Amino acid sequence: MMKKMLSLCLAVCLLLGCALSVGAEGVSYPLDGGNEPLTILMGVEGNAPNAGYANWNETEWVKTWIEKTGIKAEFKEVADNAAIVLNLASGEYPDMVMAYENYYNGGLTAMINDELAVSLTQYADYMPDYLAALDLDPSYRPYVTYTDGNIYFFANLIEPGNITTHWRGMVVRQDFLDKLNMKAPTTNQEFHDMLVAFKEQLGCEAPLCGNWWKSVLVTDDFCSTEYGLVSGERYQVDGKYHYGAYEEGYRGLMGYLNQLYTEGLFDPNFQTTDEPTSQASLLSGQTGAHPTSCARINTIWARAEDPEFKLAGLGSLNGSDGTTAYFTQTDTLTPSRVNAYVTADCKQPELAVALFNWLYTDEGKIISNFGPEGLCWTPDENGNPVLTEYMTKNENGLSLDQMLYVHTMGNRPELSLSALSLQRFAMPEQLAAMQTWDKTQSRTYLLPSYSVLDADAATEATALWTDISTYISESTAKFITGEKNLEGDFDAYLAQLKSMGMDRYIEIQQNALDAYYGK
Repeated sequence: MMKKMLSLCLAVCLLLGCALSVGAEGVSYPLDGGNEPLTILMGVEGNAPNAGYANWNETEWVKTWIEKTGIKAEFKEVADNAAIVLNLASGEYPDMVMAYENYYNGGLTAMINDELAVSLTQYADYMPDYLAALDLDPSYRPYVTYTDGNIYFFANLIEPGNITTHWRGMVVRQDFLDKLNMKAPTTNQEFHDMLVAFKEQLGCEAPLCGNWWKSVLVTDDFCSTEYGLVSGERYQVDGKYHYGAYEEGYRGLMGYLNQLYTEGLFDPNFQTTDEPTSQASLLSGQTGAHPTSCARINTIWARAEDPEFKLAGLGSLNGSDGTTAYFTQTDTLTPSRVNAYVTADCKQPELAVALFNWLYTDEGKIISNFGPEGLCWTPDENGNPVLTEYMTKNENGLSLDQMLYVHTMGNRPELSLSALSLQRFAMPEQLAAMQTWDKTQSRTYLLPSYSVLDADAATEATALWTDISTYISESTAKFITGEKNLEGDFDAYLAQLKSMGMDRYIEIQQNALDAYYGK
């Protein structure tokens, strides 16, 4: 049942049409935003600092956004995606929701069917700058366009050419390599031999340690190319959908990780070791290789007491036959990024659309990325924004990423600029790490961003994946520790996945991928 009567929609549109200034040049800001603020539901990450502000509404960034647009808005912050779902359970929707697409059971299809996301295409006159941004890269339009030809959300876009699409990978204690007169490993055997040297010659208790082990070692193909496996998770080969943990190559990957574990080269507590503990192990010299992010290279290095301490990015490992590493983490357009949706209960949809359109204007792009001028940045001699010491050397000890989370859009719906990325990762070693992590065949095997279009199929896939993903995760840990034997248990593992409906899950994903490619 439709939440809004057609007559009410028309009445609202007529009223707002008088308030908004839309011409050939686009939307003219600031607008007459009226008196009633838009309500926007959003999740807050657990590590989000307040930087002296009680909530997002009080930040100078949000105040600037409202001032520049003339549109009033109130952000309702809840703890996480689960809390967002709980808040929507009553059926009373806010004007907008800012969240991950995959937080909602059934994804975008279900959101459309439940009228949690309405078409933005009908309000095209109020989002000319967003539409222009979608033309910056040929992948943008397919990403945001649903099968019915409509656009349903404002997306977090990454400026073409932004090197920080590879922001996660393996790092190594370069000072350890220098001390041992060793070169950075490029194959599985060389990586193994490096860890052995760290353990036997330098006394490392856990040569490989890090709570991001699964992301880098399994998902990002750090060491799976040797076994003909692109990734332990989702990828495509010439338009065919694959899930690595359901393939024979996964046996080889698990065998390699089990070898590292059995020989005492992999943290024995890898399943429970948290980030502070693994960083402390790296800093103390008990660990020499550590999966982490580019941002953390800086924060870890800054805490080092050893004057010889030095980190370097370590690229995904090539095959022993010379095959270039297949895959690594690639931060591109994906349903795992935060988007913004207008709901059917929104009483001022034009204003809602115009509010987020501003983020993609020339002025909006700068402020959404860098924050308010003066407080967060000042222009250099060429007018380019340069972050202030308030942001880079915060007196409360907050990291730059934490400050950006509060004072900017912070990787929510916007166009993420390379200019900011290069200032976030100002250390030469950070840029070098990202360039090293980029040396793979990722773009050949990367899945495009698509949604399961059929609502019933989407619900079925979600239900199947709940149990399947749990079983894969549990089995992966057991293969690594030896609790499951690869010779005796791997075939049974594959058979169990088959019985749980893995083939049907892949079929659903393949159908969705075919639809994306117009097959």
